[in-house]
Amino acid sequence: MSTAEKFSLRRSLQRGDTRHALSVSTRNLVEVDMDGTTISKRKIAAMLDLGTEFLPEERLMRSEKRSALRRELAERTIHPPKPRARETILQSDPKIGLQMLFKEVPTSWLSNLETKEVEHVYEQTLKCVHYPLRSSPELLKAMSHFATQDYEILRKAFGISPEVHERIKERAISSNTFILNELNQRLKLAEEDRSTIFSRSSFQTKEEYETWKMREIGQIKRIITSLETAPSFEGSLYVNVLKARGVAVKDAKTSDPYCVVSLRKDDKDFSKQKFTTPVIRKTLDPYWNYECSIKLDEKYQKLGLRVRMWDEDKISKDDYMGEVNVSLTTLFNFDLQKRWFQLEKSKSKLKKSVSGDLKLILLLNVRNRLSKVLPPANQILPSEVENHRYYKELLFKLLQLENDFNSTEGLKALSVASTFLLDEYATRFGIGAFYRWLVHLEILVDKFALNRKYLEEVNKILRKISELKTGGTPFTKDEMELYDRVVMQGEKTSLNIQVENVISNFRLAFRKLKMDGSMKLLCEIHAKIHGREISLKRIENLVKKFCSKEYSILREGGGEELEEEKLSNICDLIIEKLEEDNSVFQPEFPSEVDVTEISGIIYKQEILSDIQSIFQNLKSVYSQMFDLFFKLKDFNEVLQIYSPKEEPLLLSFIYGAVIGKWLQSVTAKLSAWVQSTTAIEKWEPVFLNGDPPLIYSASVVDVFSALFQAVKFLLSLDIDNEKNVIWFGNSVMLPTVMEYVTIVKKTFVEEVETWGNLVETSPGSRRGQLKALSITPAMCVRINDVQQTRVLVNEFAEFLVSAEISPESTEDEFSKLFEFLRISEEELIDIMVTHMNEDIQPTLENIMTPDIIPLEVRLKPVVSYLDLQLGMLSDHLYPNLFRKILKQVFTILVKDLENLIVPFSLKTKVDRKYMADIVLEILEPLVDYFFAGGDGVRREILEKQIVVLKRACTCYIFDTEDLVRLYLEVHAGKKPQEPLSEIQILSILSGRKEKLARDFIKDQSSQFDNISMRRTFQLDISEKLIECFNCRRKLVCGQLYVSSSFLCFDPWIGQDDHKLKVPMGKIESVTKMSSHFGLPTSLKIVYQGEEIVFSGIVERNGCHDLIVKQCGNLGNKRVFPQGPLGTPRENSEDRSRLKFPPETVSLKFGLSDEVHDREFFCFYRHLPPGEPGYLLVTHHYICFLSMLHHNVVIPYPDVVSIEKKRTALVLPTAIQVITKSASYFFGSFDRRDETFEFLTSRWKYTA
Repeated sequence: MSTAEKFSLRRSLQRGDTRHALSVSTRNLVEVDMDGTTISKRKIAAMLDLGTEFLPEERLMRSEKRSALRRELAERTIHPPKPRARETILQSDPKIGLQMLFKEVPTSWLSNLETKEVEHVYEQTLKCVHYPLRSSPELLKAMSHFATQDYEILRKAFGISPEVHERIKERAISSNTFILNELNQRLKLAEEDRSTIFSRSSFQTKEEYETWKMREIGQIKRIITSLETAPSFEGSLYVNVLKARGVAVKDAKTSDPYCVVSLRKDDKDFSKQKFTTPVIRKTLDPYWNYECSIKLDEKYQKLGLRVRMWDEDKISKDDYMGEVNVSLTTLFNFDLQKRWFQLEKSKSKLKKSVSGDLKLILLLNVRNRLSKVLPPANQILPSEVENHRYYKELLFKLLQLENDFNSTEGLKALSVASTFLLDEYATRFGIGAFYRWLVHLEILVDKFALNRKYLEEVNKILRKISELKTGGTPFTKDEMELYDRVVMQGEKTSLNIQVENVISNFRLAFRKLKMDGSMKLLCEIHAKIHGREISLKRIENLVKKFCSKEYSILREGGGEELEEEKLSNICDLIIEKLEEDNSVFQPEFPSEVDVTEISGIIYKQEILSDIQSIFQNLKSVYSQMFDLFFKLKDFNEVLQIYSPKEEPLLLSFIYGAVIGKWLQSVTAKLSAWVQSTTAIEKWEPVFLNGDPPLIYSASVVDVFSALFQAVKFLLSLDIDNEKNVIWFGNSVMLPTVMEYVTIVKKTFVEEVETWGNLVETSPGSRRGQLKALSITPAMCVRINDVQQTRVLVNEFAEFLVSAEISPESTEDEFSKLFEFLRISEEELIDIMVTHMNEDIQPTLENIMTPDIIPLEVRLKPVVSYLDLQLGMLSDHLYPNLFRKILKQVFTILVKDLENLIVPFSLKTKVDRKYMADIVLEILEPLVDYFFAGGDGVRREILEKQIVVLKRACTCYIFDTEDLVRLYLEVHAGKKPQEPLSEIQILSILSGRKEKLARDFIKDQSSQFDNISMRRTFQLDISEKLIECFNCRRKLVCGQLYVSSSFLCFDPWIGQDDHKLKVPMGKIESVTKMSSHFGLPTSLKIVYQGEEIVFSGIVERNGCHDLIVKQCGNLGNKRVFPQGPLGTPRENSEDRSRLKFPPETVSLKFGLSDEVHDREFFCFYRHLPPGEPGYLLVTHHYICFLSMLHHNVVIPYPDVVSIEKKRTALVLPTAIQVITKSASYFFGSFDRRDETFEFLTSRWKYTA
């Protein structure tokens, strides 16, 4: 706490502003845990099972935890292996990879060709490469692609060695001369209906067959015509300028080289065909990989290839760097050359510096017009079936060449060159388009992958198939069977299996991949398979199925049972999944399929089912339940955003019983915590750098910190707030605060009973000055705690109003609590004042005793005592409480003085006129002392308090006749303004010796006590007073009235709350008890289950016997057992039995051979309030065995007199033993007269 805050707190306390003091102090309050350490909100939340979800400081930790779970989930698959014991939600092996996602579909299309057949496929392919039936630059370039690098691409695809390749190539080149003959044979088969695959029986109808036949014949004839009318010569030169090395430096230490490709004849450019490579900046080892194709004519053998290298200059002319010249006569048809050529100077550039080498790839492709040449008789051409099988094999080889079949990325679309090759093969050997696309699709489906290009290829093939099917293209039965197997057999088709498996596992499938429209392509593919309307419903069902399956994995993951914490984590992940669905996956689905809404509904159903199973047998409440609540609340918010038509989870219904049990557990835990935290609390005041000590204990703030946090938590649930707050007030706040205040009161009473240390005065002094510091800081702190509790309860009520809780709904609870706190505060103040009165009362008695010592000297002990006690109260109490106690102290002092000059008993026959004079003399300084110059009690209040006392002192000078007349007027109600009561007037008369006074007292006293008791307790006129005893209840002094039917207690000070009226017919038990120091002066009665204790009863045994006897007369058998009336239960206390062994006197007092034969309990009043102990009487000594400090030994020969005395000049319970050198005052005897007779007889006998 800063210095400014300390001063602000001090000023607030001085002016009585406790609310401001609270607001300053609670900002820096220290909360004490059960073990004395600092307690945080997190600890309170843990103690009350509030969970952590509503604490702001926990959010970052939860966010990090969710991130970790999200990262772990990213590694999971939808088909996890057998779960292992781990702390995570999902179990799987991340090494399995995405291939586990896709179904393994058996491949039925791959033919196991023998080596010879593979060579046949290779030969047919080379035919297409060497001599395409169509002629275009793109086609020639594509065919050159396969011929480059010595046919390395095709050889690799088919696994053909170079030796075998050369043999097959020669055969393919030679067989190309028979193309026209092969086409004519194919035409003849179609015209004569002798085709193996496309026969009449292969089609469903004759019309379909005729359509196919017309198309087939027309296509073949067009190809034959184009070949027969083709130019007599066609040729091209494929050139690839790959790279160079060690070229000349033309710029500063480097060059900017580029090349120009052209044909030459006699060192001159022959044609306009020129190709220029890009410029490679600042290098001497450029890399181009530049391709071009140069057209040739039949005189190409007279030409040569020239590749010139130049250095680009932006300012001057480009610099010559050398050239490469290659004669075309050195190149063989379809014979690839790939080698380094040295850069040389041309004849016109001899002066230029040239260096380095250039690497070129060259392929010559020339062909002449074909003629109808018959093949050799031994040449066997592949059949139609074989050509179809070979096409499959070629397609597979090309796909395998361009893709890695072991990769999870699946097959990509074919390259342009491969597509041209496949088209050429299909055209040459009559492979139908429908068959081609189906076979292609079959291979792709077998190696399914989430690759956009791949899915586009599949979608494109399906679109082509759909166009062919709806465009009137005839199909054979075999093709239709293949179509059904690949596409149309619903869930049995491999394509549908793969597509639906991805859709039904869309989150996992795309967790690591960019979607890029892949889901839309999948849905389009699905729609092409099933039809649009059917597909949408099936997709919705697939999403539902996936959500249910994924939730099952979340539930079963980790190998642990489903409980609140696990379900909380599941909800956390589901919220993220829904957000991910909305932002990532929803745009990828068709607009008609609301993925987020579907998944939200499924998750809600699954969560609701799990909650019901968890809460089915609810026995206790713990924090994880409320962590789950807040996750469910978040889930509801997300569900309302993404599924507005769906009803949210009814948390009020689900958590109704949980909240009830939680409130019960909170009450029990707060009760235990209150008891433990107050038990260990240190009540010594803490001083802060000279500032006032702390004015209340930390426990009061701890209790309300817990209550505030609990009710904030309850309101954060936002479930029936009004109802739950009322429930909280009745079941938690009210009992907790009452229990805490009860413990405060109990601790206060214990502190009062163990009063402060007394400071001894000089020995032998009978009027020692009071220096007892009997009020401790702990007592003040306890009273402040009750006051602080009232302030915090008021703030608690204001907080509920600010939380929009209707004040009327909690009015009853707070009314009860405020009334309880008011009564408790007044009880503690009354006990405090009574405690002070017990200290100061004997000193007042000494002041009233006639003495030659001046009055101001006799008053000095009282003033010193009040200075000490009131100074302590001023330093440690709230100002408003201090003023209350100040007023009560003055009231009790005035009451003591009233009891001295107008005692309530008429049995004492003492004229107290001299006391009245003393009281009148001290009243004015007493009023000034408590007025304290305006800082104390207001003077008008003080003056009002002493009206009765001043009137009583004045009445002592009245004549007896005037007093009698005054009594009669008051009794008749003729003087309503008279301050004195009837008993007070009679008390003044009781000291008069005139016959008129004695006779009048005798007539009135018999009926007055009954009238006063009936009026005070509103009893029936038939009720009669039997006996009256002085005692204390809850440390508040008063009188205990035993009447014919009631037991009543009338306090001297305090409110009517201390008054008590108990029907003796309903008393359940009466028990003798000992006080805090073991004194036999207390009684406990039980009435309606409540224990009521009266202490300080000097005649305890007589009071007990009278109550028991009267209960018997009223037929109360619970107190008075069956037996003759007037015979109480046998007293368990044996008065003849000695408490101490006979040798006690010898051991404690050093008196050898002395044994005591009687014991009497009493108080040795050498200083107020006296020391408890026992008189042990032997034949030669009176010994006082103190229970505290001072033992006394009085030999009988030294005794001068033994006299009966009164305690406080009123109670007949004291004996004074006077010796030759000192006087000993013993009080509070149980049977004073019996003790006196025994001591007197023993003394006289010894003398």
